[in-house]
Formats: sequence, C-alpha cells, structure tokens
Amino acid sequence: MKRIASTLLLLLTITIAWGQTEQRQMILNMKDGTKRTFNTEDIDFVNFIKVEVSPEGELNIDGTLSIAIPTEFYDSYVMDVKQGDDKIAEICLEYIKPLQEQRVVVYPVNRTSHKVDLTAGISANDGGTVVWDEAANTVTYTAGSAPLTTLYISNDGLSVEAPASVSGEATVSPSLIEDIRGTETTYYKIVKIGTQYWMAENLATQYFLDGTEIPQYGSSETATWNANTTGACHVYANNIDDMLPLYGRLYNGYALENEKGLAPEGWEVPTIDQWQMLKTYAGSSAALYKDDTMLSWSNDGEGNNLTGFSALPGGYFSSATSDAQEGADAYFWSTTIYYDALLKQNTLNTVRLNNAATGFVIYKTSGHAYNFGHSVRCVRK
Repeated sequence: MKRIASTLLLLLTITIAWGQTEQRQMILNMKDGTKRTFNTEDIDFVNFIKVEVSPEGELNIDGTLSIAIPTEFYDSYVMDVKQGDDKIAEICLEYIKPLQEQRVVVYPVNRTSHKVDLTAGISANDGGTVVWDEAANTVTYTAGSAPLTTLYISNDGLSVEAPASVSGEATVSPSLIEDIRGTETTYYKIVKIGTQYWMAENLATQYFLDGTEIPQYGSSETATWNANTTGACHVYANNIDDMLPLYGRLYNGYALENEKGLAPEGWEVPTIDQWQMLKTYAGSSAALYKDDTMLSWSNDGEGNNLTGFSALPGGYFSSATSDAQEGADAYFWSTTIYYDALLKQNTLNTVRLNNAATGFVIYKTSGHAYNFGHSVRCVRK
C-alpha cells in the first residue's frame, strides 16, 4: 500500500511539473526560407499594420515630355501627370495666400523619393515660382512675366522653355480618392490647401473601411440613434436622391472611433490641430471655404471658395432636434476629445461654417456629444 501511495505521489508530481513547464510556440515561416519561433506566453498581442515601402530605383523620364496645362478643374482640384503608370508631376489649382488668389501650379515628382516636390513649383498663370516651407506651412511666390499653356519635364526637372525636341506628351487626369468598401465604390475630389491635401467634398459612405455596414437611421428614429454607441449615419431628411449627392452622410461621434475605420485608406479624420493648421494657413474668413455656387447657402451666404474647400451647408442631426439647419450650417467633426465638465462626459471638438457668420469657427474649448450627427472631411495622412 505504501508503494502504491508513493507511485501515485510520483505520478502526481510529474503531472504538475509537466503542466507547469509545457509551452506553446508560434512558428513563422519567412519568405526567405528561415523560421522564427516565439513562445506564446511571451506575446502580449499581435497587431498587423500597413508599412509604406519606398519604390525601388529612381524615377526615369524618357526624353522630354510636354505637359498641357488644363483649364478646367471640375473633377478635382488636383491633377496627376503621368508617363505610363508613373506619376511624374502634379498640377494643383490652389490658394496662394500672399496673393489672396488661386493659381494653377505644377510640381515635379522627386525622382528618388517618388514624392511631389513642393519646393519646385511653377505657376502656369505667369511662369512664377512657388516654393513651400513644409515645416512652417508657408509659401514664397515669385512672380513671372507671362502665362503658360505648356510646360516641359525631363529627368532634369520642370522647364518653361521648349526644348529642341519633345519625345511625347504626358497624360493629365484628375487625382481622385477611390474608396472601395465591399460592393460600394465612391470617388472623391481632392484639394491642396497649403501643404495639406483635403477631400473637397463630404464623406458619403455607409460602410466602415473593412466593409461592415454602418447602421443608418431615419429622421424619426431619434431614440435608437441616441442609443447607438458603435457608429451610426444619417442622410438629411431621409432624402437619398437629393441630399446625399450634395452633403454626403452625417455620422455620430462613435463612427469616428470605431476600430473598423471610417476614413478612406491613406486618409484620416482630422484632429482639431489639423483643422487649425488649415485655418492658420488660409485665414479665418468663412468665405474662403464656402462653396460659391449661387443659392448653395441660404440668405446669400455663399462664399468665394478661393481655397477650393467647397463647404456646403449640410446641417446636422441629433436626438433633440432631428434634422436641423440645412442651408445654414456646416458642422465638421474632429477626432480630438474634449471633456465637458458640465455634462461630465467626453465630447469631440468641432468646426463650423454658417451662412451669416463671417468667420470660420474652430471649437477648441468646447465639444459636441457623440450623439450628434455631423459631416466628415478627411485629410491625407
């Protein structure tokens, strides 16, 4: 009996020791043929992120190509200039603050980084030079002497002078955001304001970035709208045919923070500081940002739209008011949290344009509750 007890005790000891020492491992088979092993007990969490990889090799332009300067920017305020599939330059209809005017500016793409070189712009309006300080978000404009209808580009950069021979013509096409979410594909115009690139129209999607549908509520569903804490959207007055193409959708604050993603790939819903950067460059006048189409704002409230931001008065939605202020107000979300001591809850900073107010208002010291429905504009990362 004593021998049996001793044997059982030994087996129990071995079992406990085995349970304490057993480890599971994760083995990754790499593309280069090597293997990497990790103990699962050492892993806190696994996060997959997208990493930008610089293109290999220098961008090479065959000979010298001519660039025909567009006269219309209806489809986008930014145009891509390409040789085949390679982007070699960019053309922007943009606001030049020192002139308080719009200019058509052509920028080359850096051959090594494959990024647009904002320090080497040429104005098609007069052949002047446009040089940006990206850190300060300021511009130096040196006037030229004559307007241009054609520019030339080679591996040596942009030129206003026609070369002895031209090997071909670069293609010029609107630069658009192609936003694909499940079966839904939406295209958005782009505008460059200072050194930032913004959507030139409001977000309109009914899906998160991963393709999950965002619940959409009607004007009378204020109670269920108010109860939503994961992300919701609304079309003003339930008018899909007329309001959606004009104003996009209104989103609650929870939609901005949903981990499934709201902004298109490569873009983000701006922080209040990114909104401030826009205003610091362009100025505080509301007219600069408001659409200039006749009757687009009520009571003659339209602007001059010199920035190309093209803001329209999509109103807002809330459980208290349902639809409100279409034609008069444009509220845009930021992702910056502001703690409201009176409400004793987190809110989000917003910005506002109004048909009667002359200023572009940025609310840094107040916020709107998450159950408001506001418009969303995105800025390029």
